[in-house]
Amino acid sequence: GPDYMSIERLARTCWKFRQLTRAWSVWKMIVYETFYPPQIPQRISISTLLAEKHRNDWRTLFIDQPRVRMNGAYIASYQYTRPGVHEENVWVRVIHVVKFYRSIRFLPDGRVLSFTTTDPPQDTVRKMDPAFYAKGFATGRWTMHPDGLADDEILGRPKGAKIVIDDLNDKTLSRYNFRLILKLDGRNRGKWDRMEMLEYESINLVSGEICPLPMNHKKPFHFSPVRSYGI
Repeated sequence: GPDYMSIERLARTCWKFRQLTRAWSVWKMIVYETFYPPQIPQRISISTLLAEKHRNDWRTLFIDQPRVRMNGAYIASYQYTRPGVHEENVWVRVIHVVKFYRSIRFLPDGRVLSFTTTDPPQDTVRKMDPAFYAKGFATGRWTMHPDGLADDEILGRPKGAKIVIDDLNDKTLSRYNFRLILKLDGRNRGKWDRMEMLEYESINLVSGEICPLPMNHKKPFHFSPVRSYGI
């Protein structure tokens, strides 16, 4: 993708560079390199977005239009407890705290990679490519809904941009697909570095049964750059 971070860093060095880097032609190129399906819905044109939502300002469009970041992974950490056994005294109650991580990587062609593991992200995110195979690793497809979903209000979901992940399949669980709905936002304007899981369900590919899955370990995902993914 376009190296917009370097442009912004250059702009901070002096006012002349700030003027140069605000040129509409620079940001128009960045917008067209960034916003294409599934980053925006098929039915929406960039010219419509520019005129109707972003005051005909290319830089404003890039900053304020919801987008997933692809030069890294969105990572959430969770923990749960499970009972254990004391090796020397059976009357002593032992509780194990297990920590695990879910990392999600979005690809520009609409594929998404998800890896749930007890291994820390620094040992796993660089392995996440479509050819990778491991228990807890799944591939699916993603779509962006910048204005939210049509049934958000009816189902009580919060307002804001949503990402839907469909057909998420772990090859070690071949009878099931999974579906997630995530809310996308950011800690600061234009960062788009935070996701909250709103819904998580399994689909039995044999019976067609759809089951909501518990989200007892519901924590937000935070974006972390991964150098090997590129800019």
